[in-house]
Amino acid sequence: MEDLWRPHISYRPDVAVITVLFAILPNVLTTAIGGHRKLKPIRNLTICAIVRDEMPYVLEWIEYYRLQGVDKFILYDDGSWDDTLQLQHFFASRGEPNLVEIVPANAERPSARSDPARRRYYDTQSYVLNHCNQRCARRSEWVMMVDVDEFIYSPLGVTLWEYIKSKHKATHIEPLSRALSEFFLVTPARYGTSGLNFTFRGQLLVDPYGVKSFTVKATGGGTLNDGLGDGEFPMITKSNPSRAPQPQMDTDYNERYNATCRDHKDSDRCEHALGKSIWKPERCNIAGVHWCLSGLQGRWQSPPVTELREYHYAFKARERVAGLIDLLRANKLKAFDNFDKSWFSSRYDPLPATIVEAVQNALHKYYT
Repeated sequence: MEDLWRPHISYRPDVAVITVLFAILPNVLTTAIGGHRKLKPIRNLTICAIVRDEMPYVLEWIEYYRLQGVDKFILYDDGSWDDTLQLQHFFASRGEPNLVEIVPANAERPSARSDPARRRYYDTQSYVLNHCNQRCARRSEWVMMVDVDEFIYSPLGVTLWEYIKSKHKATHIEPLSRALSEFFLVTPARYGTSGLNFTFRGQLLVDPYGVKSFTVKATGGGTLNDGLGDGEFPMITKSNPSRAPQPQMDTDYNERYNATCRDHKDSDRCEHALGKSIWKPERCNIAGVHWCLSGLQGRWQSPPVTELREYHYAFKARERVAGLIDLLRANKLKAFDNFDKSWFSSRYDPLPATIVEAVQNALHKYYT
């Protein structure tokens, strides 16, 4: 029986065979243990967002984050009726074909079912976040899941990308797995309308003859934009400069909260809501609205607002709140009617003004 298990033919492996085996062995072993071949990310910082009828706000938002070091925008369109779908062509016509990508938000594409009331809003949101997180894994160093009304900023005088790089580095003291911050949770400060009644209007105009690239037509003057001058591009960060008091930013927060919110029947609507996060997509198993719900390794870091904060322009204008979908309108209207003037627009904040000029200069190159 023993002879049955002995090879009866002696074999001398060829040099070429050995060379091939050594070439493929690392990939075979990596696959066998459930890993992935490490690909060098082609992007530094990618934003994933759901958009619906966000013109022209989305242009200000994109230009703002470009100045902050974001080099890729993946926008999931949730049935826009405006010119949102033109954004990808808009930037391609200006020599940046890979900056913005528009993807349908419906998971059942291309046979998407109409859902004008967005009854499946939260299902769609969860699908989009995880779809984008999986796409970015091993292709982008970092990813952010932020809305078009959210602006993350560092008061330290550095860009967002510079801040992330400065915090994501190992030391000689701590083990690598504990030294690297893989997730940043950013604290928000919520801004009111500062009396703004009407939403901004804007279009991406297409030259049908291909003589010029796309241009932006922003509606200025009159009552639509509450007196913005002609030639001045409307900006939410400039038009809504007042925010609600914030616990980490104002020493008199408790006093002001007690005077305005504490005894009100809807006092819970004075909250700033939860912040948003920045993380390494290859470290995240399940993406959530505000943070990664299930991470693989690394540590969380929630920087103080003196280092990193989020400007949240949830209302934009009275007209915007009144036009929200049924799912969101009732709660937002309660917060707006009760607290916009007395709370969310009660504290002027000069800090956003320090970045307005740079963004406005970037926008003017599109204006016609």
